[in-house]
Amino acid sequence: MRLIITGPPGSGKGTYAAKIAAEYGTVHISVGELLRAYAKNNPKVAAVMAQGKLVDSQLVLDVVRQRLAQDDIKERGFILDGFPRRPNEGAALQDMLGDAGIDGIIELHVPEAELLRRILARGRADDKPDVFRDRMQIYREQTIPAVELFKHGAPVLSPEVSGSGIEANYARVKAALSGLLDKLVGR
Repeated sequence: MRLIITGPPGSGKGTYAAKIAAEYGTVHISVGELLRAYAKNNPKVAAVMAQGKLVDSQLVLDVVRQRLAQDDIKERGFILDGFPRRPNEGAALQDMLGDAGIDGIIELHVPEAELLRRILARGRADDKPDVFRDRMQIYREQTIPAVELFKHGAPVLSPEVSGSGIEANYARVKAALSGLLDKLVGR
C-alpha cells in the first residue's frame, strides 16, 4: 500500500496516518517529524520551521528520498504524511516512485475554525494563530497544487474529519479506505 495523506494544518494527518500504519502494517512516514529531528542539529532549519515556513525543497527531497529507499518501505509500503508540500516536490516524488506510483490519496476535510482550535490545543512550538494563517496560505497556494499532480493516477478519498472525536473520525477514514484496500488485495 502506497498512500499520501493530505489536508490542512491541524486536520489530523499524523494521527490518522499513524492509526492506518498500525492497523494495516504499513510504514508511517511523517516528513514533519523527520524534519523536526533534523532541525535539532540545524538552527537555521529550526528557525524556518518555528515561523511556519516551508523548509528548502532540496533538503526535504533528500530526507524523503533517503527514507523511501529503506528496506521497511520496500517490504511494507507507506503512508506519506506532510509531503509533497510544493508542486516541484510532487513532481520529484513522481520521479522517485516511478511506475509504482501511488495507490491512493486521503484528503482530509475540516472547517477552518476547527483547525485553528485544534492547532492551539496541540501545543507545539510553532502552533500560534499567525503561524497557522501563514501555513493555511501555503497549503492553499502550494500543497493543494502539489497533490493535484497525483489525482489523475490515483483514487482520492475525501473523508470529513471534524467534530465527532478521533475514533469516530477514524472510522470515517477507514470506511473511505476500505474500497481501495479491497481493490489492492484483489477482492
